[in-house]
Amino acid sequence: MVFGQKASSHAAFVQATHYGVSVLAADQTELVQRFSSYKGDRFAGVATETGITGCPLIAGAVAQFECKVRSRHDEGDHLIMVGEVVHCTHTQANALVYHKRTVHSL
Repeated sequence: MVFGQKASSHAAFVQATHYGVSVLAADQTELVQRFSSYKGDRFAGVATETGITGCPLIAGAVAQFECKVRSRHDEGDHLIMVGEVVHCTHTQANALVYHKRTVHSL
């Protein structure tokens, strides 16, 4: 996972022992802009569920990965986190893919 050190969630990730990754479903396109922004509380008003590791996961996602932080690396103005997947779930729904600055559904 890579994110900017100016991100509002930076402090939380520096201290976290686990993190979650949610693969958005085709009907969740409005969340792409929300979560790609550096401003505000990205989770405000978003339906979430708590994973087995305590991480917030986006409800209705096609796949959810819960990871244990293995290492952190500062690189320029970004933090790179390497994680080990400890739990995952998935559905058969269509996923979103961001390619060439456009959101597509698989």
